[in-house]
Amino acid sequence: MLGTERDEQSWKDPECTGLGRLPSRSPLIAFADPKAAQEADRSASPYWMSLDGPWKFHLCDRPEATPRGFQDADFDDTDWVSTPVPSNWTCEGFDRPHYTNIQMPFPGEPPEVPEENPTGIYRRNFRIPAAWKNRRVVAHFGGAESVLYVWLNGTPLGMSKDSRLPAEFDLTPHLLNGENSLVAMVVRFSDATYIEDQDHWFMAGLHREVYLYSTAPAHIADVKVGSELDEDIRHGHLGVDVEVRFETPATAREGYTIEATLYSPSGRKVKEGPF
Repeated sequence: MLGTERDEQSWKDPECTGLGRLPSRSPLIAFADPKAAQEADRSASPYWMSLDGPWKFHLCDRPEATPRGFQDADFDDTDWVSTPVPSNWTCEGFDRPHYTNIQMPFPGEPPEVPEENPTGIYRRNFRIPAAWKNRRVVAHFGGAESVLYVWLNGTPLGMSKDSRLPAEFDLTPHLLNGENSLVAMVVRFSDATYIEDQDHWFMAGLHREVYLYSTAPAHIADVKVGSELDEDIRHGHLGVDVEVRFETPATAREGYTIEATLYSPSGRKVKEGPF
């Protein structure tokens, strides 16, 4: 099972950089109407929910020492402590930070990692808002140092090694009515640690925000915007490349269009009608 079998050590497999992770994209959040989207306050969106705050936490001295069944929804974490997310456990009284600028924080040759490899387990329960019924639900992890593994209700969702980039996982097929259990395991050192080595502090944990967002089955998956001026610096050219994805049968994919409206910094429409 992902990240828990004692003979599976993907945290030191350079050929495995991610599993089950959604493609990287622009940080888009759906809003209920264009006016709300203009204000760009995602906390006002009915389709965004923060999971920042206290999570149940347990630190092991290596991945192989994690308690069996920790990813299960009914696992007893009563005796675990609470720790804030986002944060580094190295700044919360667990383990210790390490600074280096000329050598690795441990001896050895890539992709080997030390036997003492602190591994933190985070657990959090949540309920899906009623407005998200029959919609797609995604979990966003803003950053995890160094390797992140994720489970929902005991089902493995995937892993990610890009500790400075977001990782997103589709929760939709595994959601339950009522309470859901989200579990994250972070392994401090990995083969990726060699690549990320630079003049900085080595930390550990879920060091950036975690949140959920919801989209319709047919949704805007990514947007790329390009603009340039003509040679006379009088006219601008705008290009918008929109990627649409469908979590629906092919027969339900007809009749969709994309519209875009451009506003000036003062809020004035540059063109009366939508593009």
